[in-house]
Amino acid sequence: QIIGFVFGFVTIDVTPPAKAAWLSVLKFSLYSKPGSPTKAFISTIPGIAIFPFKSILSAVLESVSENTVDGVTGPLFYYAIFGLPGAFAYRAINTIDSMIGYKTTMFKNVGWFGAKCDTILNYAPSRLTGLVMILGALILGYNWKESLYIMRRDSRKLDSPNAGFPMAALAGALGTRLEKMNYYTIGNGNIEFTKSHIISAITLMKVSSILFCGIITVPIIVTLSFLGWWIHA
Repeated sequence: QIIGFVFGFVTIDVTPPAKAAWLSVLKFSLYSKPGSPTKAFISTIPGIAIFPFKSILSAVLESVSENTVDGVTGPLFYYAIFGLPGAFAYRAINTIDSMIGYKTTMFKNVGWFGAKCDTILNYAPSRLTGLVMILGALILGYNWKESLYIMRRDSRKLDSPNAGFPMAALAGALGTRLEKMNYYTIGNGNIEFTKSHIISAITLMKVSSILFCGIITVPIIVTLSFLGWWIHA
């Protein structure tokens, strides 16, 4: 049941058109050579053409790190405590936040509640995921010391009180720098990305998800089952 739950949530929350667009951008950006029609291709994707390549790839890494929490470890955390109803409620609130949790004129009066609930629910999972990512970096031979240092230093640079923890841990582990223009910079490394950065980020996401399940989710379930409190016991 847990294994199915993990793999079921890995692919949720990404619509096919958006997934296809981002995969296309990633493919072209990583494999294109100078003089190729990459820029012309990107100019056909609404909302992406205005950004430089390095910002697009930085956003890919940020998305991998943040969605490790939103799509995998967060649901696993609330599944461990409240079972499937808890995981479902978490994902519902997280999806509401991603859809209407914006400070725009259209959404600020209707999206604030979902955004606040998402902030509260992600407080523990985001911090635990950051720590687990550091352990994953150690296992994979990445720079775990830098991961710990960057997470402690840069995790609170974002407006979100939670998203910075996995992002900073990832940036430190890969020795790179994540940047959102005119908003924040996380990490000490270069902002030039290669194919290996993307592969390493995805590998760290997978290892961290497995570690989270084994270190956090299973022990909580076992403990609550032993006490007779777990919902599915």
